[in-house]
Amino acid sequence: MSLLTKESDSLEQAEPTNFKSKFSPALSAFSELSLDADQLQVLESFTHNGDTLVELLGPRSVQHAAPLIITVGHGGRYKPDYIPDRSRDSPHCLQKGGLSSFSTISDLFTDEIGFRLVAKVIEKSDKVPYLIITHLHRSKLDVNRLKDAAAQGNPIAEGAWFAYHDYIASAQLKLKGEYGTVRGEIKRNQDIEGVRGLLIDLHGYAGKNDWQSEDGTIGPPPFIHWGYRIPGRFLNDNVNEFGNSTFAHASSLENEDLDSLIRGPTSIGSRFYAAFNTSISSEYLGAGIPSAEFPDPASVAKDPHWCGLAKIGSTASCRYFSGGYTMIQHEFLDWRAKIGQTRMNTVQAELPKPLRFGNGTAEDRAKMHDQCADAMSTALLSFINDLFKLSTNGHLSLEDLL
Repeated sequence: MSLLTKESDSLEQAEPTNFKSKFSPALSAFSELSLDADQLQVLESFTHNGDTLVELLGPRSVQHAAPLIITVGHGGRYKPDYIPDRSRDSPHCLQKGGLSSFSTISDLFTDEIGFRLVAKVIEKSDKVPYLIITHLHRSKLDVNRLKDAAAQGNPIAEGAWFAYHDYIASAQLKLKGEYGTVRGEIKRNQDIEGVRGLLIDLHGYAGKNDWQSEDGTIGPPPFIHWGYRIPGRFLNDNVNEFGNSTFAHASSLENEDLDSLIRGPTSIGSRFYAAFNTSISSEYLGAGIPSAEFPDPASVAKDPHWCGLAKIGSTASCRYFSGGYTMIQHEFLDWRAKIGQTRMNTVQAELPKPLRFGNGTAEDRAKMHDQCADAMSTALLSFINDLFKLSTNGHLSLEDLL
């Protein structure tokens, strides 16, 4: 059975419950999407019962690596019988980080956008990013949570969870070896060392319980939530005083500051919005929070023009996704220890439903995914180049890529 959906946008129909392949599911998906994967290979994989559950893909030699790691943890569609469904009632969910953030809903089509993003980076830079992906459906494993809540004690799911995070760490070490590190300075003359590169964690949200209004006057939200581990309530202040961002290393570099990096004119959010070109008639589709255009997520989340909850007079605000387990843990190269070691700048991209589903047809969805991946590759490559003064075949400047 094909890993990818051909015709249906229905959640139930769009998620096959079984697939088996003696080949890489990811590489098979590249072929189905007619994407060039000649420079890409499987570096490591976690398998069980003949099924490939987690994969690390990257260049055939580290010299051809792009300074970028892409992770896709909630796009999996495989539901094997040998892993029980995760349950909200599990005692594992009553522990730290469990019940309050429990979900079994897939971030549908983030896998396809991730595949297209890899292909666009290769096309524009002639370099190959690393891709870490789990094919397990979120009802079986949630890699963006602490292990107990993620796998709920199942040893196969736990093995896949460890593989996913260890593969990310492996890719980070490869980039450290190829691109090296650079030191910056933080408060009290302390220095901070970080890899010349970036990790982006792809997710999706529908917003149907808060951003959309029941009367239909507010539709699916257009915004990409760019997460840097800064809660929305802090983004109406001077974020340069915020010490726990996953851009701590980037903001420590000479002539850089956190506020400009995450919501200035050359932030990733503003770069994406400038590069994004879609046929959908929505002026704000692809706009980022935070970005220069929408610098304060908390204000947007309380604005009845955008937030369905605010429109009906609720005192609650719509949810802004500031980042999850994966991008927080992997800001550190040793994700298990974290404290006092080499860093890597990480960001989470929470993609809205219109970017993932398009207008409803398979043809339009594929076009939207391609446009999204094209703009994201431009934003990420140019941002990395400007931050670290890297150059790959002269293709990494924003002007050249636009």
